[in-house]
Amino acid sequence: MDTAHLVAVGFIKAYYKCATTNPSNLHKFFLPSSNFSFSSGTTDNTTSTGSDGIRERIVEWGIEEAVFDLDESSLDAQESVSDSIIVCVTGSITVKGAEATPFVQTFLLQKQVSRVESSRVESRLYLYLYLY
Repeated sequence: MDTAHLVAVGFIKAYYKCATTNPSNLHKFFLPSSNFSFSSGTTDNTTSTGSDGIRERIVEWGIEEAVFDLDESSLDAQESVSDSIIVCVTGSITVKGAEATPFVQTFLLQKQVSRVESSRVESRLYLYLYLY
């Protein structure tokens, strides 16, 4: 397994654990310069910037009761520019008891220099997939 894939697997496990168990802290995965985009179907996406804007968007989105299912998911990760890693994950999400909906989520992880090396999201694109 290459480094990009190892980083992606660790990040995805931590991210979705937080999304499921403590979504009010999900914004902590993002940098002050991060972007968070969301669209559903063909609707225009809305973009929030910075961890505060992203926190507000997550609260508006109402994922406190969301269930993310990654059992039948796929994950792709590859190195990108400036020592970053692009990650694409698929799965399904059930929000507030609604029917499960497939999703695709893309992250651009930027390596952070600190005493403990980690990666945080530079930008994120989240799409619901509607199957016809």
